[in-house]
Amino acid sequence: MTEITAPKSAVTAEQFADEIREQLKYTQGVTVEQAKPADVYVAASAAARRHLVDSWMKTQADMVNGNTKAVGYLSAEFLMGKQLENALLNAGLTDQFNKAVKDLGFSAQEIIDAEYEPGLGNGGLGRLAACFIDSLASLGVPAFGYGIQYKYGIFKQEFDENGKQIEILTEDEQGDATQAVNCFTKMVDEGMTALIGDVTTTPTLAVVAESADYNMPMVTASATAEAVTYDAETDTVNANVFRATFTDPFQGIKMADYAYQKLGYTKAAVIFKKGADYNEGLAENFVNEFESLGGTIVDQESYSEGDVDFKTQLTTILGKDPETVFCPNYYEEVGQILSQAESVGLTVPFLGGDGWDGLEGYASNDQLKDTYFCANYAKGSNAEFEDAYKAEYGEEYPNGFSPLGYDAAKTVVYGLQAAEDAGLEAGTDDYKQAVIDAIASGTIDGITGTFTFDEHHDPVKQTAILTYVDGKPVLKEMF
Repeated sequence: MTEITAPKSAVTAEQFADEIREQLKYTQGVTVEQAKPADVYVAASAAARRHLVDSWMKTQADMVNGNTKAVGYLSAEFLMGKQLENALLNAGLTDQFNKAVKDLGFSAQEIIDAEYEPGLGNGGLGRLAACFIDSLASLGVPAFGYGIQYKYGIFKQEFDENGKQIEILTEDEQGDATQAVNCFTKMVDEGMTALIGDVTTTPTLAVVAESADYNMPMVTASATAEAVTYDAETDTVNANVFRATFTDPFQGIKMADYAYQKLGYTKAAVIFKKGADYNEGLAENFVNEFESLGGTIVDQESYSEGDVDFKTQLTTILGKDPETVFCPNYYEEVGQILSQAESVGLTVPFLGGDGWDGLEGYASNDQLKDTYFCANYAKGSNAEFEDAYKAEYGEEYPNGFSPLGYDAAKTVVYGLQAAEDAGLEAGTDDYKQAVIDAIASGTIDGITGTFTFDEHHDPVKQTAILTYVDGKPVLKEMF
């Protein structure tokens, strides 16, 4: 019998590292320095797939043009599990991958661990079928796997303390308002009883409008615009909607108070993205509060979606001689703005909101010196949560979206439990209203603190003020 050995690719580790860099830059839009393990996992997977495609094409040609027979394996399901390691082995790229990611500043294991387990785990009919197909491939036997396309796909199965199955539905709205509504309606059709999300303000507002018709219990972790929960023009509370984070007005006011009262600044400028609810909300409330305290706004500059060059606006701000600049944007853009500010000679301290959380790695230590931002959570303040995060996802806790997501989920579970305890049928109008009523009157013991909800369904909680020490965010004080 002919010995079957693993293939050895002619690609060098240096070449494979270049392929990963190219994928990161041109497809994912991040540099190696900015990349997280999950980013490198995606890039390495794409690079490995390119090499596998050549083998796939050759196999297909051999089967079409030759007399080769193929095996058809029929199974109700296939549980392939994590695939990157297998793909690298089959492509003969394991050694190259190990060295390439090490040269990029990562360990091979943390990249492997970044891959999310796509199903229930190892075992059962699906795992048996997957192993059989794997073995056929290793032996060079052409084979096809035939399965059943489930209505709900592969899912993670969980049970509550009473043994009742809990099914979690997830959809990616891609940061787009229209897509967010499409995702929402799809999940309604699939039997959703409560919603955790959306994430950012604009798609959340779109889902809020749609959710009212269903009286769907909805808790956003991080959408901060006031209109998410409360329409100020009509003095109307969105009865089914809650949030775990504080609001845009709250952040803008808090940072203006901190700048004027604690830091002693009397002249400030503002730079923000126009047309974005989050950015405009923080900017407007910062300006109003700072001026009401007696401060002077020397300049307000804006830019549009997709802009990457901010030097004109920053040069104008420099000419107005501010003591500080309020920059209520998300961390990727903030990193670019801080870098360009330094290049034009604008070196005054910058201030921001919770969108700054995750900024480390996008700006230098010097650029971050004496900057401050507000957040719901300060990294390092809950070691148990952060250790659990690392154990689950194989990477360090990234930013404040994670504890807020946890708190949003815990809020929904709090409401669901109340409806279950009342013996109501899931999905009925009475069930959904019971969830809403419980949340509105409840007290949530979350990662970002213990909080209740006010009359506008916003959380009543303290605010963390953070600064940067050696490029890392640290808690300055609660304010």
